[in-house]
Amino acid sequence: MQTESSLLKRMPLLVSIAAAVALAVPAAASALPHVRVGPTLLMTTGGNGSNNRTTAPPSDLWQVDPAAGAATSLGNTGFAITGLAQDPTTGILYGVSSNNSPIAPRTLLTIDPATGSATQVGSLGVEVRVADISFDSIGRLFGWWDDAEDDLVSIDKTTGAATKVGDAGISTRGSGSAFDKDDNYWLFGEGEGEQSTPNEEGSYHTVDVNTGRPTFKGRLTPIDRNESPISAAAFDCARSTLYALVNAFGDSPANLVTADLGTGALSNKGQTVTAADGLEWFCPLEFEFTAPSIEVGAKKQTLAIPLVRGPRIKGAASVSFATVPGSAHAGRDFVTTSGTLSFANNVTDGSLSLTVKGDRRAGNNRSFELALSSPSADGTVGPPLVVTIEPAKPKAPKIKGPKSTSAERVTLKLRSNQLPSRFRCKLDRGKFKGCGKNGKKGSKFRTPQLRPGKHKLVVQVVNGAVKKSKPAQKVITVLP
Repeated sequence: MQTESSLLKRMPLLVSIAAAVALAVPAAASALPHVRVGPTLLMTTGGNGSNNRTTAPPSDLWQVDPAAGAATSLGNTGFAITGLAQDPTTGILYGVSSNNSPIAPRTLLTIDPATGSATQVGSLGVEVRVADISFDSIGRLFGWWDDAEDDLVSIDKTTGAATKVGDAGISTRGSGSAFDKDDNYWLFGEGEGEQSTPNEEGSYHTVDVNTGRPTFKGRLTPIDRNESPISAAAFDCARSTLYALVNAFGDSPANLVTADLGTGALSNKGQTVTAADGLEWFCPLEFEFTAPSIEVGAKKQTLAIPLVRGPRIKGAASVSFATVPGSAHAGRDFVTTSGTLSFANNVTDGSLSLTVKGDRRAGNNRSFELALSSPSADGTVGPPLVVTIEPAKPKAPKIKGPKSTSAERVTLKLRSNQLPSRFRCKLDRGKFKGCGKNGKKGSKFRTPQLRPGKHKLVVQVVNGAVKKSKPAQKVITVLP
């Protein structure tokens, strides 16, 4: 499996544009064109409001610099949003509104990742907030039911209805959550109660999504004196690094951090905006070939054509493929191929089988395409692969004509097995010169006036790709 950085190196267009966007993000909030390419860290604000507010302002959707925490507003959602999650099976970005949202509290939403515009799916049907939400690799949505209940819930993404999975037996506050690449559900926040060992703030757990029961994993190293809890968490597109928001739930800015789940150490990336309370890596899905074109020789061969998918590798995905004739013809130059290639969860690399036929009679380059289409999970496809079949080196030409003649000028017939091609002729000690184009019936060549005696004619074939044959020769005797 590829890391995020190695995968992106194989997608130079995505990397270059994404880098340009990242460099354009200023330290203070400002407007950005609503264009997104490459993986993007998204954030919402106002989900829990200030300690002094009973109603939170509507959340903006923000684009966050993962290296420094600087955020740029993409647009207002109209709701106070406390959790974000992207469905790996559809690419849709979901959000959940908080208790103190100005409209539709405790409601599941879909969000336009380019503009922040949010649409209601349906009420969660619970009286306390769901602090954060996360999808597993097969598209099941879970959330952590915070405050009074502190339990895992499953959420119907078509209706919004939340259902308690089981009694967790712990008390939490903050409660960021995320699935890792192995579909382990991680829960972060203050931990108290029967399942918290030791019983102290900052503990983090994995939670069994079938029973709702947590398992203590460790304690996070605090980055501030208040030991503020994590309010939101999200793994990056490669599913290897956990990003999180450390939030005091007041009027001070939150901090963007990364967390080492083995040691509990937090690495502070920088301050972001006040009341940040939702975080998700939005990971586009693109299928593309690892090279724009290939060249193959004129012989029958079966090729393994590599392609990659990414940056989103969470969940299974598929893409269709088919050959498209060009100057190369199906059946004569290549075997028509079509089908669907599937990628399992976390798999980045795939391969297609393509058979090329060797038409040695073709005298120039012929090309066709292998095109991708119908990507799953709201994916996109890169440009088609251009396959160029280079002609074989032509065989030496055939020269037909008299061995001896009394004519001063001799007519000979030249033939080659390749089309298109042309002939070069050299007579005795002269230089090669063009002496005709090859056709289906060959070409006639008439010598200049010859003196009596023996003369040697040397002929080469030059095909459309400027490949030259070995020379053929014929000795002609001109009688007195």
